Amino acid sequence: MEPKVYFANERCLLSWYEAGIVLGAIAAGLLNFGDDVAIKAAFGFTFVAIALVVYAMGMFLWRAAMIRKRRAVRYDDRLGPTVLCALLFIAVGANFILRYLNADEDEDENAFLVVQ
Repeated sequence: MEPKVYFANERCLLSWYEAGIVLGAIAAGLLNFGDDVAIKAAFGFTFVAIALVVYAMGMFLWRAAMIRKRRAVRYDDRLGPTVLCALLFIAVGANFILRYLNADEDEDENAFLVVQ
């Protein structure tokens, strides 16, 4: 097996890690500079980032083992990007829903304060 195959596997791992770090940075920003809704959303993004990094390591180890054994298997990843997009969609959707529900509560509280 040529060394470029091993390096391609490592490059793939590093690109997945980069995406996980970006999501973790978004979560950290929400935790540090957000309100209650942003903090709840940050936990969702943190979960997605951790799941992404764990999945990337699992795929890297599986691919490395298959490369070492010289197995003829599919090395492309059809499941990972799909699940990542679905989890991100759920996290962002939950953030919007929580923000919308919190906005309704804020309007009700502000209306009560104005009437007094």
